Amino acid sequence: MSENLEKERERIIRLLNESSDKELSDTDDVSSDDFVEPSEHETETEEEADISEDELPIENNNLLLGKDSTTTWSKKEPRPNVRTPKRNIISEKPGFKGRKDSIKSPIDCFRLFFDREVINTITACTNLQIQKVGANYSRARDTRPTDEVEIECFIGLLLFAGTNRSGRQNIKDLWDRDGLGVEIFYASMNYQRFRFLLQCLRFDDINSRAQRKTMDKLAPIRQLFEMLVRKFQDNYVMSEYTTVDEQLVGFRGRCSFRQYLPNKPARYGIKIFALVDSNVFYTYNLEVYAGSQPEGPYKVDNTPKEVVRRLVEPISGTWRNVTVDNWFTSVPLAEYMLQSKLTLVGTLKKNKRELPQQMVCTKQREVNSSLFGFRKNMTILSYVPKKGKNVILLSTMHSSMRIDSSTGDKKKPEIISFYNATKGGVDTVDEMCVTYSVSRNANRWPMVIFFHLINVVGINSFVIHNNINPGSKMYRSKFLREIARELVKSFIRRRAEMKMIPNELKRKTAYFADLSTLESATKQRKGKSGRCVVCPRNKDMKTKLFCCSCNNWMCASHMVYICKDCKENSKDH
Repeated sequence: MSENLEKERERIIRLLNESSDKELSDTDDVSSDDFVEPSEHETETEEEADISEDELPIENNNLLLGKDSTTTWSKKEPRPNVRTPKRNIISEKPGFKGRKDSIKSPIDCFRLFFDREVINTITACTNLQIQKVGANYSRARDTRPTDEVEIECFIGLLLFAGTNRSGRQNIKDLWDRDGLGVEIFYASMNYQRFRFLLQCLRFDDINSRAQRKTMDKLAPIRQLFEMLVRKFQDNYVMSEYTTVDEQLVGFRGRCSFRQYLPNKPARYGIKIFALVDSNVFYTYNLEVYAGSQPEGPYKVDNTPKEVVRRLVEPISGTWRNVTVDNWFTSVPLAEYMLQSKLTLVGTLKKNKRELPQQMVCTKQREVNSSLFGFRKNMTILSYVPKKGKNVILLSTMHSSMRIDSSTGDKKKPEIISFYNATKGGVDTVDEMCVTYSVSRNANRWPMVIFFHLINVVGINSFVIHNNINPGSKMYRSKFLREIARELVKSFIRRRAEMKMIPNELKRKTAYFADLSTLESATKQRKGKSGRCVVCPRNKDMKTKLFCCSCNNWMCASHMVYICKDCKENSKDH
């Protein structure tokens, strides 16, 4: 029996070698709303087949032969296992890694990522730039060094602008004092100071940057980027289903590795590959596409297989599943993932040499029909959602022909339903970043990546908060506002103690800093009389009266007298 099967296989290979082994073009793709949304890459998931019936290879009853004349696929479904396969089981419980009792508020979640290490790094690098540009300013106070409290306030104001959907609004409008601005911006920081910090913000040692750029194009942001990615992985355990895809952060300035992707909303920008949890949209790993790097430790292979290999390295050996689109998917990648104790599900281009031509041809196939092929721990599927069109998927997680009953007459296999449910992890993170984006117009590409990192940290912090507080009904906008308020509070309190700022500003700073009285924000009264703080200085109006609330000297013309009963009634209202 086996000898006959071997002879039959040899005959098929001989006929294949004699036939014209035509490859399919990948340019006639047409997307189908019935099946799956088109990929964000330049490739599509469906193609029209132009192979005639005479060109199909001869096959026996149970085998399909790939176009490479080597890879064989069985049409027979393997015997199902009584137990769940080991490759579909994970041992770790998804969620926050640390002690949950140490996280009590949104700011605690945020500081898991933007902790002292990150803030101190940004502060030190920014001060180097301030010191460098200080000679260009006539007043020394305009270029005073920054500190950790001020940098936190700066990030808090960026978050406030993002929650107000003002990321791209003119900065000066936010500081407008004619009733059209946002009070907390005016109370927190001077407009000129914010602009100055925005111009001087740096994330690496500018004195050694030139040397590092000879080996690394990402030298201006490398230290901060790797620091935050490491914290992403240290604070959370991924669920069993993950997604690998690309993001495009919009940028039209000068950058040697800027990309053009016409299918993305921004079209021009910096491409970032991401590994994201498909269930809760937690970003676990990131890699910036920098093109061809100079010779050295940062020169890497940018082929799809190697990109996925580097991204999934932190979760290797955990038997999690990784969902990808057809730009990444290949049979060699699926084999590598199995060796790394991971499974793969993804759409597959129709020009792959391992595919049998029967999987691509659709002329003799019915609509909503499926054709399966099986190898050891690997399954391919060809599904026809419309006449003359099909889509091909590869899975190392599934090993059956089961049809999803919830799809009704469309008769979609479970592999397709699973792919549709898990493919959108990175796209969802992109949408969430845009909703409350802190990004501002910038000519420096490191700033663009920095803004994107803040957006991602905001989402990851929200995921951890919901994991620790499963019954929480806090919206993400309120969550980000709470973080921003705490970040600016310390700097506002410092500003409230300044003697040179106007009294109106002191009252606003005290309000936003949650100060119960203004006693700490104003100088203490000395003596039995003093000058009225409202009357002009040249009038020099002396008075023995003072406000019992703000503790300021006040003349009779600016005092309001109220009885005790009216005061109690006003408190009730």
